[in-house]
Amino acid sequence: MIDIKIKYQAVLFGNFTDIIPSPDIVSRLIQLFKDKALLPGTFQEVGAAGLQTRISLASTNNEWSILFGLGRVDVIKNSTTLDGKNLGTIEGFTEEATIIFRRIMKDFNIKGIRISLISNDLLKEMLSPQLNAIYLKLFNPIPLYKDHPPFQWNTRSIAEFETDMNGPTKINVISTLTRNQGRMMSQDQFLQLDRIEVEFDINTSNLNQDLHFDIDIIEKFFIEATKFRTQVLNEMEVILGA
Repeated sequence: MIDIKIKYQAVLFGNFTDIIPSPDIVSRLIQLFKDKALLPGTFQEVGAAGLQTRISLASTNNEWSILFGLGRVDVIKNSTTLDGKNLGTIEGFTEEATIIFRRIMKDFNIKGIRISLISNDLLKEMLSPQLNAIYLKLFNPIPLYKDHPPFQWNTRSIAEFETDMNGPTKINVISTLTRNQGRMMSQDQFLQLDRIEVEFDINTSNLNQDLHFDIDIIEKFFIEATKFRTQVLNEMEVILGA
């Protein structure tokens, strides 16, 4: 069903205000991830005190990046080719993200309050009549749009599940289908596209504000999240015929 992988992202929410862009912290992070050859940088984030400078680490080709925000750490893996084959499997990504979070949490003695797994992918190429037929399956359009199916649209679904991760934990499964037209850029290449993009954001409830997410809970979450993602993709394939 998935043809082109665009991006994987894992986000750990918590209090990371002490990971500031000081020489000591930057050196500490470089040493912590010396095996991954990540280069330090900075980015701007709006906080309670206004615009603040935060630390980032990234590979030279921008395949991997780690952003240390005030209240979150983002681990991102981007496609470096138009086919996105460098991304590998979502399970392989979560294994790497777990390693990264484990090092950060251990070295800075930090726990999280919630976690999220995000992915963006493109479905296989389809002709316009096929894309229009999918639109009619997903929506109950007014006559105008039924006679003239839109060439751009999206639909977003959110469901809540309760699972056991060292205690009852609520997980939100969010999926978004979007028909996109435009160009996809990668390095010095581009792809003209008219495809359906599927985005997942699977996360634990934001009602929890307790700092109790340790690495064991994160590993259990990734297992559950990838299962939900696979289930939704399989069921989408049956409905969409994609």
